[in-house]
Amino acid sequence: MIPYYELIDILPSDICDYFNKLAYGTEDPGPEDFPTHRRKAGLEFMKKSISKFMPRKRLEWDPVGMKGNPTRSGEVNDLLKAIKRFETRGEGKAAFSKRPLEFDEIMSILTTNIENTAFQDSGLHGLWAWTFQLICRVDDATNITYSNLKYNEDHPDEVFS
Repeated sequence: MIPYYELIDILPSDICDYFNKLAYGTEDPGPEDFPTHRRKAGLEFMKKSISKFMPRKRLEWDPVGMKGNPTRSGEVNDLLKAIKRFETRGEGKAAFSKRPLEFDEIMSILTTNIENTAFQDSGLHGLWAWTFQLICRVDDATNITYSNLKYNEDHPDEVFS
């Protein structure tokens, strides 16, 4: 745990330097640099995490008295706004959006689960096989209840939803 006397000395410029290093790869980015290493959402989470442990976390940053919570300073917020602008223009780190699994990826998962006996005992293999059979995502497969299932009269050994 970081001692109080070290936390009290953290300034907004220290946080900005840290965020610049994470987002741009350098503490002092130039006009031709783009934040290609981290997205704003990740930095906001880090800001929140840092803020939780600050001694004066409920206080706004006072630039004159140099007191308060440095994560709540205009300097840090302006940096995050700038990174968001780059993302909006498509010049920042690309979004890592979720996408459906491809057939080869599902088969690789099933093969790995079959080969690794530790996964068989945990029920993961059954979950992935169930997901594959339903042609859906894992979160969809885990939300199915018994009342969603119906018997297939043409093939009594099969179930469909």
